[in-house]
Amino acid sequence: MNYNVGIDLGSSTVKVVIIDEENKIIYRKKQSHFGQIVETVKEIISEIISLYKDASFKVLFTGVSSNLILDEKFIINDIPGIEQGLKLIFPNAKSAIEIGSQNARYLTGLSSEFPPEFSVNEDCAGGTGSFFEDQMYRLGLEIEDYSHILEKAVSVPRLSGRCSVFAKTDIIHRQQDGVPTPDILLGLCYGAIRNLKATIIKNLPLQKPLALCGGITHNSGVVEAVKEIFELESEELLINEDSEYIQAIGTAIFAKQSNAFLSIDESYKITCEYRKSNIDNSRISRLDPLIISKNTVVEDPICVPINGVVNCSLGIDVGSTSTNLVLP
Repeated sequence: MNYNVGIDLGSSTVKVVIIDEENKIIYRKKQSHFGQIVETVKEIISEIISLYKDASFKVLFTGVSSNLILDEKFIINDIPGIEQGLKLIFPNAKSAIEIGSQNARYLTGLSSEFPPEFSVNEDCAGGTGSFFEDQMYRLGLEIEDYSHILEKAVSVPRLSGRCSVFAKTDIIHRQQDGVPTPDILLGLCYGAIRNLKATIIKNLPLQKPLALCGGITHNSGVVEAVKEIFELESEELLINEDSEYIQAIGTAIFAKQSNAFLSIDESYKITCEYRKSNIDNSRISRLDPLIISKNTVVEDPICVPINGVVNCSLGIDVGSTSTNLVLP
């Protein structure tokens, strides 16, 4: 059997899709790499080799981290990959929003005979998946519980979705005002989509139906915000189980059509040789590690009780993120 593989190396996850000659998806996998991109790719490729022992594969890569491993000729750029994936999964989509961990993209004019217009976010990751992870971490919550917590939301407070720093300050203020956590999380979803509309979509036309893609599709608050902010009916917003794999799917289709591709064995070999060829300690300038000397005392401040009446002054600094007290 001949199969085609698209491997999407994102900033936080590796997504892999295999399609057959009829463009049917026979394998999909998403795995967080926690910075260990090469090891994660090796693990998934090993799994594919063991599952499909008698098959031949044509492999191409995509994603922001793909250039860490291999040559440009085996890498599909983000926009073409997304566009090609949309043609297969959502052929009637006229525009699309794709939000990953660090990147956000908007494509429109997909039904035209001409290449689509598109826009991407800049270096700031405000409104992307990592934005929501940061806010959940500050609230002491797990990102997997986001949609479940949102079920208790009853209102949408106004929060900044443009920057994690501004969002953090807004969250503190809303907490001090007694706003429930579910409402705060829903407010973040609306803030992020308003920011996407203002800074990425800008003056580009919004054509319906709109496909929503990327890992963000698991966030029910974002889905609700997209519907309301862009005034979409349910049938005008396209989402399914393949939405977060769109770029990998498009890359697998390119692998099927391309004359420049890797075999599955070559892909595994490249990942195995990556550290040997790219990590050479003799070429890296390093400082000596920091150490704590023997005479260094590391301990918390000791609070000494005060006996009797003492005249003193209390200074209280109530900031946006902390409250500090000093008693001299």
